[in-house]
Amino acid sequence: LRSYGSLYFIQDLPIWHDLGDYYVARRVAVDAGHVIKGKLPLRIAAAYQNSDYDRFMGLTPSGSIEKRNDDGYGVQGSLGYLFTDRILLSATAGYEKRDSNLVGLSYENQYVLIELGFAYEIGHRPALHFPW
Repeated sequence: LRSYGSLYFIQDLPIWHDLGDYYVARRVAVDAGHVIKGKLPLRIAAAYQNSDYDRFMGLTPSGSIEKRNDDGYGVQGSLGYLFTDRILLSATAGYEKRDSNLVGLSYENQYVLIELGFAYEIGHRPALHFPW
């Protein structure tokens, strides 16, 4: 497999929050990748999620009390190097943002991740390999 792409539409019902409340999460995610010259896996992904809370009330910037409703966005890209079909070193950079209608619950995050992955299976079946 040299190239791939995926588009997901997901709705989770319900997700219980620590405070005894729950929310419904609706998400759209897209993911695509390609392996360059059989050794360099390149991947990009993006997602949007709306989280609609049932009872979580709070103060809005305008001063009113409303139920919490969050919109989350994210994008990331990664580039890796396959040492073998079972050992991968990759670097991922991304950005995520949550916009909440309530005061103090919005944020932005930027990140970089370096990862060394091994695809080995313990058992009687043939060993797993990375899917590219």
